[in-house]
Amino acid sequence: MKLIALLLCVCEGMLTLKEGYDNLQWNKRLGGRFLTIIPRVSPLDCAEECIVRTGCLSFNYLRSAIFCELNYASDLIEDEVLTDSVGWIYGRREHWSMLMTNRCLKSSCRQVEKCIGSLDYNGCSLSQCHPSTLNLRPNVELSKSNMSLDFGNTHTVVCAEGSVPSGGDGNVQCLWNASWTTVNLKCRSTCTGTKKNIGNREYCYMREHLSWSLAKEQCSLLGAHLLEIDTWQENYQISQQLQSLQRVFCEGFFWYLNTVACFVHIFYTITQCLYLFW
Repeated sequence: MKLIALLLCVCEGMLTLKEGYDNLQWNKRLGGRFLTIIPRVSPLDCAEECIVRTGCLSFNYLRSAIFCELNYASDLIEDEVLTDSVGWIYGRREHWSMLMTNRCLKSSCRQVEKCIGSLDYNGCSLSQCHPSTLNLRPNVELSKSNMSLDFGNTHTVVCAEGSVPSGGDGNVQCLWNASWTTVNLKCRSTCTGTKKNIGNREYCYMREHLSWSLAKEQCSLLGAHLLEIDTWQENYQISQQLQSLQRVFCEGFFWYLNTVACFVHIFYTITQCLYLFW
C-alpha cells in the first residue's frame, strides 16, 4: 500500500508540473531585464527561484551552462520582445505557481525581497534591487542592461523616447539595503507638434485637448511656459499662424481651436478676436 501511495504522489506531481513545462519557449530569451543571475541550478530550480521572488516575472535558462537569469519583466509587457537564442529556455512566472510552498503562498514580501519558507524559518529577506523603487524624474527610465540588479551593481538611466537630457548624469547604483543612489539625470520633452518662430520666440503647437493644469505641466516638461499674450502685435501674429494651421470654428460667442497643448479660448468682440491661451 505504501508503494502505491508513493507512486500516486509522484504521478500527481508530474501532472502538476506539466503546465510549466508545456509553456516553456525553447530557443527564446528576454534580454536586458535581469533581476538577478543564479549559476549551477536546474531548470526547475530556476523556476522556483523566480516564484519565491515577488519582483520576478519570468526567467531565462541556458541548458549548456546550467545558468539561470531571473527577469523583472516578461513578454506580456508592451515593447518587451523575446529574441531567438539557441540553447536558451524562456518561461513565465504564472505557469509555475504550483512550486510556491504553502509558507510563501500568502507572503507579503516586497519586490526587493525573497520569500523563505522552511521548517525552521518563514519570512522575507532582501534579495536585490527593483526598478519600482527607483525615484525617477519625469521622462527618465532605467535602460536595458546585461548587468543584474544585484547589490553593488551600477546601472544607467536614460531619457525616454521623445525627450532629451537637460542636466545631471545617468549612473545609479543598487545599494546593500536594496535602495538606490540618487538619480541626477534630468530630461525634458521635445516638441512633437508644429514649431513656429515668431519674432525672437519659438512656439510649439500641439493638437491635444488638455486642461489648463495639464497643459501647463506639459509645457514645463518641454522646458517652456504656457503661452500668454503680452501685446496686440503678438496676438495678431499668433492669430495669423493659428489660422494658417487649421480652420477656426465659431460657436456663438466662443471660438475653439485645437492646435495647441490646451484649449484655446478666443473671446469674440465687435472689432477683433483676442486669443487667450488657457
